Amino acid sequence: MSDRDFQNADQQTTAKIFEVLSHATGRDINETSLTVEDINNFPCKDLRTIDRMWANHSNHKFGLSVQKIFGLNWVVQENLM
Repeated sequence: MSDRDFQNADQQTTAKIFEVLSHATGRDINETSLTVEDINNFPCKDLRTIDRMWANHSNHKFGLSVQKIFGLNWVVQENLM
């Protein structure tokens, strides 16, 4: 991710998410086997690590915490109109 190849970083992130979930659940997790329960049980520590890496390497343009801020700003703006 450090070379700003975000498309490749996105693919690596997806692979890492499935790897973490497979380890946590003891099942082979992929796009077709992923469940809501799997997502709800994703380890917070790993989620924070992924978020920090995306935010830090993208100059705070990408990452879950950044999306949350954009989402909250959008809700506030919609309510003001």
